[in-house]
Amino acid sequence: KGLPVQVDLFFARGDYQVKAFERAVEVKLGRRRIRVIAPEDLVLYKLLADRPIDHLDVRAIMEEQKGRLDRRYLASWAKQLGVEKRLKAFSA
Repeated sequence: KGLPVQVDLFFARGDYQVKAFERAVEVKLGRRRIRVIAPEDLVLYKLLADRPIDHLDVRAIMEEQKGRLDRRYLASWAKQLGVEKRLKAFSA
């Protein structure tokens, strides 16, 4: 049993989504192992959604992952996805 866990599912359709799926990492959740997107991809998805809650999430991810995020990957995909200015606002 334990605490309920909310998850978001997505289907890889475009180039970026396929890349994000390929970069997914395995984590242990209870007795199971599941694949979750890498922190960089979660940041990019949050920047695309652009809701106030997503802004809080991006700040938290950037702080938690400080020094471990692949900045080149983030910058490259942010530019391609049209969220480069949003990323820069959180990187300042």
